[in-house]
Amino acid sequence: MPVSIAVMISQAQDNDIQTVLQQAYEERLLRGQRLLAAKKLIEQRRRRGKSYKTGPRRTDGAPLSSNALLRAYRQDVDRKRVLIRKSNGTKARLVFILEALRKLLTEPDFLTLLADEKLDTLPKNLALRLHDQG
Repeated sequence: MPVSIAVMISQAQDNDIQTVLQQAYEERLLRGQRLLAAKKLIEQRRRRGKSYKTGPRRTDGAPLSSNALLRAYRQDVDRKRVLIRKSNGTKARLVFILEALRKLLTEPDFLTLLADEKLDTLPKNLALRLHDQG
């Protein structure tokens, strides 16, 4: 085991965590950055529990194993992938909306309708986005 990995494992807060990280490394389940990410994840879960809710901290600790550590790491990675996918979808919809607004605001009839209804001003952030990307 390289010295840097041994040092990283030894810095874990709990002997159980150190043992599980060492097992995961020796069984080639987690290596490098994945091992570091798993260490952070398991320490967070020990402090807060499985969720990111605020409130009383969890003090009971379920026994750890290298497979449980790997499962928790994979669940966290999957959760982050879903979050990224949702974020990309939202970004695509926002770009679509900005382009639609940009085209609508070039139509004289639409601008006249907005002025008649006293809706001819835009929020500052939206106006900046429309003009900056145009």
